[in-house]
Amino acid sequence: MEISMRREQEHKAREKNIIDAAERLFLEKGFDASSMDEIAQSAGFTKRTVYQYFSRKEELLFAVAVTRLPKADFIPLPGKNERTSTAFEWLKESCGHFFSICRKNPSETAFVNRAFVILDSTEDGTWKTIFQEKTMKYYQLIVVSMREGIAEGSMRSDLIPEKAAFAFMSVLTDFMRYVSAETGRKSIYRPMPAGELFQYSLDLLLYSISA
Repeated sequence: MEISMRREQEHKAREKNIIDAAERLFLEKGFDASSMDEIAQSAGFTKRTVYQYFSRKEELLFAVAVTRLPKADFIPLPGKNERTSTAFEWLKESCGHFFSICRKNPSETAFVNRAFVILDSTEDGTWKTIFQEKTMKYYQLIVVSMREGIAEGSMRSDLIPEKAAFAFMSVLTDFMRYVSAETGRKSIYRPMPAGELFQYSLDLLLYSISA
């Protein structure tokens, strides 16, 4: 049992070292310019060892993105009996929290953004699946908040939560592209800053769903 636990710990430690090395290189050179050879060298392993943990560079990007997603977590949605504000107010506060975290961590936001960009064009893998599952939790959380908002009367009764939640997720992921340090993308609505554009878009969405 102890041998099995020790092997598991060693496996996790190696995996983390490889992910950390990939993150350093992606920050320094960018995802496209980084190679598996360089990642292996930075981590202190052979390329063969790295491939035992990650089948391709894209899987490493998803792994890096997954480790960074918690920083952009939404504020937990309290139960109905524990809540002191409406579901609408929670959604507004959570989106503002997301906005603030992304602005403070542009480099890390770039990893999550790039993972979204390559999601549809990348073969399935363990870390891609984990990334999809974690981001889907955000979507489902927004759907639940909208259903509760309709029930309590803080959101429009004719709202379709599944569609409206997708609109919110689209705005949030677009904002991640704007603040991404890797892409350097800027708003086309000059001289309006990206943050101002995001807040205005979010306010429009919030206004459109409020009761």
